[in-house]
Amino acid sequence: MTDSNGMKWLNRLFFVLGLGLFTALIWKLDPNDVWKRLVSIGWFFLASFGLHAIALAVSTRAWQFVIHREKSTATYWDLFAAFWFGHVINYLTPASTLGEVSRFSILKGKVEDHELVASLISYNFFTFVTTQVFTLLGPIFAILFLALPSRILWGLLGLALLLLIPTVILFVILRMGAISRLSLVVGRLPFLKKYKQTLSDKSARIDQAIRDFMERPREFRHAILWMVIARLLDIVEVWMLLMVLMHEGKGPFFVLVLAFVSQTTTQLLNWILSVVPGRVGITEGGMTLLFKLLKLDPVAGFSMEVIRRLRMILTVAVGLVLGLFLLKAPKKAPPARD
Repeated sequence: MTDSNGMKWLNRLFFVLGLGLFTALIWKLDPNDVWKRLVSIGWFFLASFGLHAIALAVSTRAWQFVIHREKSTATYWDLFAAFWFGHVINYLTPASTLGEVSRFSILKGKVEDHELVASLISYNFFTFVTTQVFTLLGPIFAILFLALPSRILWGLLGLALLLLIPTVILFVILRMGAISRLSLVVGRLPFLKKYKQTLSDKSARIDQAIRDFMERPREFRHAILWMVIARLLDIVEVWMLLMVLMHEGKGPFFVLVLAFVSQTTTQLLNWILSVVPGRVGITEGGMTLLFKLLKLDPVAGFSMEVIRRLRMILTVAVGLVLGLFLLKAPKKAPPARD
């Protein structure tokens, strides 16, 4: 069995295990209760989808600020469709990286290659940093404002802080020219030696484009601002769903802070268990456990994640249509370089 086939079987195994966990949770929590919670959402399901779509549109705006406008002929709608399609591919595939390849394929010819690669690296890195800040805010807000079991919250905070270490290291590496250094290593491989100079030149241009973005203060500030807004929209979605699903008489402020904590848990699970396609069963199990440990209704946490998964199925359908349409559309040439 080749390594590729081995990974495919491993991914399938993780998916089946996740599906098994999902099914077991439904029966353990009482299928009738879960069904009643899901039905109670009603039209709020469309609101959930709408908020997610707006978050994708806002994220696209952030990405648009990362791309140097003089090196692109892509419209906002080109970027939006490519971003949505990439989001779907990342969701459907393990490790969530193939979506970036899809975005590159769709926009190739509309954005200069080195600028497109640099924008994807920069956007994903700073989105990751922004998301990490929010994973820290969840347990911090809960510790400060809510009377919940503190050991769980401190554990979440500790794990989120631990994940900051590789982020700081990666930032330093990016500033030092990570792509150029990587090309030097790759260029030493026997079958790539004849491409060493080409790899070196292209890598240097990508590194320069990454540094250029960091040195454009207006675009940098706007990109970060839109990234923050996108994360806040995720929180609003969770808050809205929990306000409907929780039957414990908790006030809006309590549920808002709980939404921050829930997002922290979901995000940490997505990062740590990214090998599971779609994180099927993982996020539902994690949210059920979190609510149980916090002495809250686990059915509400589980149902919230199920609704978000159903919302994601609709997102996948729309994203695939957008992506296939763009892949077949004729492409404009990127602006000529001086």
